[in-house]
Amino acid sequence: MSSLQEIVKSKDIKLIIKNYFFLVVTQFGNYLIPFLLTPFIIRKIGAAQFGEISYFQNVVIYTTLFINFGFEYTATRLVARNQKNNEKLASVFFNTLLAKVFLLLISLGFTFVWFLSSNKLQNNMPLLLACWIINLGFVLYPGWFFQGMEQMKLTSLFNLAIKIAGAVAILLFLHPDNYLLIPVSFSVSQIAIGFIAFVVATQQYKFASAFKSFKFSFTSVLQNLRESLPIFITQLTNSTYLLGTFLIVAVFVSSEELGYFSGIQKFIYALLMLVQLPLNNALFPYVNRVSESNPAKGKTIVKKLMLGGIALGVLLAVFVYMFAPIIVDLFLNTKDGRVVLQMQTFSWLAAIMPLSGIVSYQGLYANYLDRYSSAISIVCALVACTFTFFTGNSLGVLSAIWGWIIAQWLDTFLTFVVLRRETFL
Repeated sequence: MSSLQEIVKSKDIKLIIKNYFFLVVTQFGNYLIPFLLTPFIIRKIGAAQFGEISYFQNVVIYTTLFINFGFEYTATRLVARNQKNNEKLASVFFNTLLAKVFLLLISLGFTFVWFLSSNKLQNNMPLLLACWIINLGFVLYPGWFFQGMEQMKLTSLFNLAIKIAGAVAILLFLHPDNYLLIPVSFSVSQIAIGFIAFVVATQQYKFASAFKSFKFSFTSVLQNLRESLPIFITQLTNSTYLLGTFLIVAVFVSSEELGYFSGIQKFIYALLMLVQLPLNNALFPYVNRVSESNPAKGKTIVKKLMLGGIALGVLLAVFVYMFAPIIVDLFLNTKDGRVVLQMQTFSWLAAIMPLSGIVSYQGLYANYLDRYSSAISIVCALVACTFTFFTGNSLGVLSAIWGWIIAQWLDTFLTFVVLRRETFL
């Protein structure tokens, strides 16, 4: 049996590794810097004010999810398959941008209605606005385009530099009276990187001249939205069921237990964001491009990657299980055996996530089978929330953890069944 290295050309391997590295750099700026700032922020402004900011940021996350609408996969694969067709690239670029502007306006309308119906939002209008304007940066930021072109270096470095500058501003100037500096810093940083990346894309690929002959088509915008809808539903469902299991288990446990659980979740999420997501995003455009030109080779590559996903999952699981006591003591400042057990239980999730990412991103999404993903995610969400609801009283926090684990293993199994049914595997 041929090895993956024999199937994939050396130059392609180097490109994937390079893009993986710069995607890790991007994730470091997007997730790890805010995570590392958390203890400092809480000491400066207090847990209550930090909780208030977190609430509004979580509200805005759903509008951001709506605006991105799964384009990081559907638009990316269109770019990957047309890397040498500048006319088609320009069409994808502007149609996606217009679709995101359209979604921005809709989300603005929904936010305004929500604002009018919520006293909490009305009493904190400056905070809501400071958090919401980050969406302007996500509209402008064509990360999906550079990912599809497999050229992540420049935007990743700009992103890291600007996010570090925003973090330094918080470290130097934050005090209780100007807590708005936190969301303003995050929002301005994203708008800045979005603007810079937009300018780089239009200049480097000469889209400015192409825009003069570009003909706006609302039909094309709607087609973009239809193609992205299954992935958007999947992302929305996944975000909702994670929040849902958290809210369900909150009924059965104390605030202290919930706080430790939240800390464990953040660590596991950060670990997966730094390991799994960059890897799948680096592989995605290559696998999509190869599957288009040589389907048989694409299938072979995905099968090899699945073996790699299993191996990586075992390594991550062993790491989480073995180092759980140290991680809990270092990040959560406790030696409580129950909290350590919760962290160790998450090793079952770490074990399946790399394989789950491979079969979903490189199997379903890269081969235009994402129409199945939304149905699978809805089934898994219902399973997770139902399990947590009926076992929350007896298992406590572990009910939410096992709900997440069972849902992810089921998601992987159902995706594998779909791929087999479609004769992909």
